Amino acid sequence: MKFYSPLIVVLLLVLLVSLPHFNNASFLSDACSKAAANDEAINRDFCLTSSQADPKSASANLTGLFHISINLAIKNTTRAVSHIRHLLSNSAYAHLKEDLSLCRDQYTEAIGYLYDATKQISLSSNDDHTNVDWKITAALTSMDDCQDQSSNQSILSKEHDNTFQLCAMALNFLNNFRKL
Repeated sequence: MKFYSPLIVVLLLVLLVSLPHFNNASFLSDACSKAAANDEAINRDFCLTSSQADPKSASANLTGLFHISINLAIKNTTRAVSHIRHLLSNSAYAHLKEDLSLCRDQYTEAIGYLYDATKQISLSSNDDHTNVDWKITAALTSMDDCQDQSSNQSILSKEHDNTFQLCAMALNFLNNFRKL
Protein backbone atom coordinates (compact mmCIF):
# COMPACT_ATOMS: atom_id res chain seq x y z
CA MET A 1 0.00 0.00 0.00
CA LYS A 2 2.90 2.36 0.66
CA PHE A 3 3.94 2.04 -3.00
CA TYR A 4 0.63 3.41 -4.25
CA SER A 5 0.40 6.36 -1.87
CA PRO A 6 3.29 8.38 -3.36
CA LEU A 7 2.03 7.54 -6.85
CA ILE A 8 -1.44 8.87 -6.03
CA VAL A 9 0.06 12.03 -4.52
CA VAL A 10 2.17 12.61 -7.64
CA LEU A 11 -0.82 12.06 -9.93
CA LEU A 12 -2.92 14.50 -7.91
CA LEU A 13 -0.15 17.11 -8.07
CA VAL A 14 0.16 16.69 -11.85
CA LEU A 15 -3.60 17.07 -12.18
CA LEU A 16 -3.65 20.21 -10.03
CA VAL A 17 -0.79 21.78 -11.99
CA SER A 18 -2.49 20.94 -15.30
CA LEU A 19 -5.94 22.31 -14.43
CA PRO A 20 -5.19 25.99 -15.12
CA HIS A 21 -3.86 25.08 -18.57
CA PHE A 22 -6.99 23.08 -19.40
CA ASN A 23 -9.23 25.85 -18.06
CA ASN A 24 -7.45 28.46 -20.21
CA ALA A 25 -7.53 26.25 -23.29
CA SER A 26 -11.26 26.12 -22.75
CA PHE A 27 -11.31 29.91 -22.27
CA LEU A 28 -9.44 30.46 -25.53
CA SER A 29 -11.74 28.05 -27.34
CA ASP A 30 -14.81 29.82 -25.92
CA ALA A 31 -13.41 33.27 -26.75
CA CYS A 32 -12.71 32.21 -30.35
CA SER A 33 -16.12 30.56 -30.67
CA LYS A 34 -17.82 33.73 -29.44
CA ALA A 35 -15.68 35.90 -31.73
CA ALA A 36 -16.61 33.75 -34.74
CA ALA A 37 -20.29 33.84 -33.74
CA ASN A 38 -20.18 37.65 -33.38
CA ASP A 39 -18.33 38.32 -36.64
CA GLU A 40 -18.63 36.26 -39.82
CA ALA A 41 -15.20 37.51 -40.91
CA ILE A 42 -13.61 35.45 -38.11
CA ASN A 43 -12.97 31.76 -38.58
CA ARG A 44 -12.91 29.95 -35.21
CA ASP A 45 -10.07 27.60 -36.22
CA PHE A 46 -7.99 30.51 -37.53
CA CYS A 47 -8.60 32.34 -34.24
CA LEU A 48 -7.46 29.34 -32.19
CA THR A 49 -4.45 28.51 -34.34
CA SER A 50 -3.19 32.07 -34.64
CA SER A 51 -3.70 32.81 -30.93
CA GLN A 52 -1.93 29.61 -29.91
CA ALA A 53 1.09 30.67 -31.98
CA ASP A 54 1.85 33.00 -29.08
CA PRO A 55 2.86 31.08 -25.93
CA LYS A 56 1.20 33.79 -23.82
CA SER A 57 -2.21 32.60 -25.05
CA ALA A 58 -1.99 29.68 -22.62
CA SER A 59 -2.62 32.10 -19.74
CA ALA A 60 -4.26 35.04 -21.54
CA ASN A 61 -7.49 36.74 -20.59
CA LEU A 62 -9.46 38.90 -23.07
CA THR A 63 -7.00 41.76 -22.68
CA GLY A 64 -4.14 39.38 -23.40
CA LEU A 65 -5.96 37.97 -26.43
CA PHE A 66 -6.48 41.52 -27.70
CA HIS A 67 -2.74 42.20 -27.44
CA ILE A 68 -1.86 38.88 -29.08
CA SER A 69 -4.25 39.59 -31.98
CA ILE A 70 -3.12 43.17 -32.54
CA ASN A 71 0.57 42.18 -32.38
CA LEU A 72 0.00 39.36 -34.86
CA ALA A 73 -1.86 41.81 -37.11
CA ILE A 74 1.12 44.17 -37.00
CA LYS A 75 3.50 41.31 -37.87
CA ASN A 76 1.29 40.12 -40.74
CA THR A 77 0.86 43.63 -42.11
CA THR A 78 4.62 44.22 -41.90
CA ARG A 79 5.22 40.94 -43.76
CA ALA A 80 2.67 42.04 -46.38
CA VAL A 81 4.62 45.28 -46.94
CA SER A 82 7.82 43.26 -47.34
CA HIS A 83 6.06 40.97 -49.81
CA ILE A 84 4.78 43.98 -51.76
CA ARG A 85 8.30 45.47 -51.87
CA HIS A 86 9.60 42.16 -53.20
CA LEU A 87 6.91 42.15 -55.90
CA LEU A 88 7.76 45.74 -56.81
CA SER A 89 11.39 44.77 -57.33
CA ASN A 90 10.41 41.85 -59.56
CA SER A 91 10.12 42.81 -63.23
CA ALA A 92 7.43 40.17 -63.75
CA TYR A 93 5.07 42.44 -61.80
CA ALA A 94 6.04 45.70 -63.51
CA HIS A 95 2.56 45.96 -65.01
CA LEU A 96 1.16 46.12 -61.44
CA LYS A 97 3.59 48.76 -60.18
CA GLU A 98 0.89 51.39 -59.63
CA ASP A 99 -1.42 49.00 -57.77
CA LEU A 100 1.39 47.54 -55.70
CA SER A 101 2.72 51.00 -54.80
CA LEU A 102 -0.77 51.99 -53.64
CA CYS A 103 -1.05 48.81 -51.57
CA ARG A 104 2.40 49.31 -50.05
CA ASP A 105 1.33 52.80 -48.98
CA GLN A 106 -2.05 51.60 -47.66
CA TYR A 107 -0.53 48.71 -45.70
CA THR A 108 2.20 50.98 -44.32
CA GLU A 109 -0.53 53.37 -43.17
CA ALA A 110 -2.37 50.42 -41.58
CA ILE A 111 0.76 49.50 -39.60
CA GLY A 112 0.83 53.03 -38.19
CA TYR A 113 -2.83 52.78 -37.15
CA LEU A 114 -2.25 49.40 -35.48
CA TYR A 115 0.77 50.72 -33.55
CA ASP A 116 -1.33 53.72 -32.52
CA ALA A 117 -4.03 51.32 -31.27
CA THR A 118 -1.51 49.52 -29.05
CA LYS A 119 -0.36 52.84 -27.61
CA GLN A 120 -3.93 54.08 -27.19
CA ILE A 121 -5.06 50.99 -25.28
CA SER A 122 -2.72 51.86 -22.40
CA LEU A 123 -4.05 55.43 -22.34
CA SER A 124 -7.74 54.47 -22.32
CA SER A 125 -9.87 53.55 -19.39
CA ASN A 126 -11.65 50.20 -19.44
CA ASP A 127 -14.87 52.02 -20.23
CA ASP A 128 -13.75 53.95 -23.29
CA HIS A 129 -11.75 52.34 -26.03
CA THR A 130 -13.34 54.40 -28.77
CA ASN A 131 -9.98 55.64 -30.09
CA VAL A 132 -8.56 52.11 -30.09
CA ASP A 133 -11.60 50.86 -31.99
CA TRP A 134 -11.24 53.76 -34.45
CA LYS A 135 -7.53 53.06 -35.07
CA ILE A 136 -8.14 49.38 -35.81
CA THR A 137 -11.07 50.23 -38.06
CA ALA A 138 -8.90 52.76 -39.89
CA ALA A 139 -6.25 50.05 -40.44
CA LEU A 140 -8.93 47.75 -41.86
CA THR A 141 -10.16 50.52 -44.15
CA SER A 142 -6.63 51.18 -45.42
CA MET A 143 -6.15 47.52 -46.27
CA ASP A 144 -9.60 47.34 -47.87
CA ASP A 145 -8.75 50.38 -49.99
CA CYS A 146 -5.82 48.42 -51.40
CA GLN A 147 -8.06 45.48 -52.24
CA ASP A 148 -10.81 47.68 -53.69
CA GLN A 149 -8.53 49.77 -55.89
CA SER A 150 -6.23 47.01 -57.06
CA SER A 151 -6.87 45.52 -60.48
CA ASN A 152 -5.33 42.21 -59.37
CA GLN A 153 -6.71 41.51 -55.90
CA SER A 154 -5.52 37.92 -55.78
CA ILE A 155 -1.85 38.81 -55.28
CA LEU A 156 -2.42 39.96 -51.70
CA SER A 157 -5.63 38.10 -50.87
CA LYS A 158 -4.01 35.76 -48.31
CA GLU A 159 -2.23 38.62 -46.54
CA HIS A 160 -5.41 40.67 -46.59
CA ASP A 161 -7.62 37.86 -45.31
CA ASN A 162 -5.30 36.88 -42.48
CA THR A 163 -4.66 40.41 -41.31
CA PHE A 164 -8.34 41.29 -41.63
CA GLN A 165 -9.26 38.35 -39.38
CA LEU A 166 -6.60 39.27 -36.82
CA CYS A 167 -7.90 42.85 -36.69
CA ALA A 168 -11.49 41.60 -36.44
CA MET A 169 -10.42 39.33 -33.57
CA ALA A 170 -8.75 42.26 -31.80
CA LEU A 171 -11.91 44.36 -32.19
CA ASN A 172 -14.04 41.52 -30.91
CA PHE A 173 -11.86 40.90 -27.86
CA LEU A 174 -11.72 44.67 -27.24
CA ASN A 175 -15.50 44.98 -27.35
CA ASN A 176 -15.96 41.96 -25.11
CA PHE A 177 -13.55 43.10 -22.41
CA ARG A 178 -15.15 46.52 -22.61
CA LYS A 179 -18.32 44.81 -21.33
CA LEU A 180 -16.56 43.38 -18.25
